[in-house]
Amino acid sequence: MKRVYAPGCALMIYKPQLAAQVLAHLNAERGPVSEHLTCCRHEPQLDAGTEVVNTCAGCDRRYPELSDGISTVSL
Repeated sequence: MKRVYAPGCALMIYKPQLAAQVLAHLNAERGPVSEHLTCCRHEPQLDAGTEVVNTCAGCDRRYPELSDGISTVSL
């Protein structure tokens, strides 16, 4: 299973350094995790079977709606 971290638009605008710290922690504890910066309101272009770790309730709802076979984990 491929795992990506989608910090969400708000976190990237407000505290991008915090998003980088979360990604580093995920890689240390759950790696490998790649960063996914495409806004959930756009076509995410993720493969079926991808798990999206996110920090936004809106992203958590929209990613599975946009693509079949996508699962989410909300921090």
